[in-house]
Amino acid sequence: MFSFFQKKRDKNNPLFSNIHTDVHSHLIPGVDDGSPDMETSLQFLKALNNLGFKKIITTPHVMTDFYPNTSKDLIEKYNTLKERLVLENIDIDLQLGAEYFLDENFEHLIKNDDLLTFGDNHILIEMSFIEPYRELHQVLFNLISKGYKPILAHPERYPYFVNKLNKLDNIKDMGCAFQVNVLSLTNYYGKVVNKLAMQLFANNMVEFIGTDLHHNRHLSAIQNFPANMQKLVEKTKNLNNTL
Repeated sequence: MFSFFQKKRDKNNPLFSNIHTDVHSHLIPGVDDGSPDMETSLQFLKALNNLGFKKIITTPHVMTDFYPNTSKDLIEKYNTLKERLVLENIDIDLQLGAEYFLDENFEHLIKNDDLLTFGDNHILIEMSFIEPYRELHQVLFNLISKGYKPILAHPERYPYFVNKLNKLDNIKDMGCAFQVNVLSLTNYYGKVVNKLAMQLFANNMVEFIGTDLHHNRHLSAIQNFPANMQKLVEKTKNLNNTL
């Protein structure tokens, strides 16, 4: 069992240097419930860099009812942020993806191949926290048959999967990878989420780790991530550094 007592960090070994790439964050200014403006985005990127990340794949929400972002608009705002990184001399590789909420609009985007992917055609998807998407298996089939590689964001945070690892096994068997939030390895989201996250790690069901950084509270919690949990992160055979 890992102790949650803080130990002095090795400044020459940043906490997340072995992960290298953050696959989940909300750093495009003013497009969702993440960074509200350019200065905050730059602050967050500098902070993530200091934590050991060399590449950031930022994934703004695409959600019809709340954040109806289009690929075109997101690309334009991403390019503006990239230009500021150059001007500010911030040495970090920023790439653009998206976190797609599963709904009818997403199915339409699949048909039109209007999707923001990263790495080897990976795509980050999420579901409602109330109930799983009814057409989940069909959506996964459609994605995979078109050459996309779906990653389910934070499966540990969906309450309907608690004590139902068999359902997550079924999703994984369809070819969907899992991304766990780093803060789920603490009690930031609560003990139930932490327990499921640890079960996923124990069963080797985690391919990717992400910060899911939205705001300063997230950043502060990430910066104060228990030092001893670094051992668990380092032992995890994640695929972040392959992107």
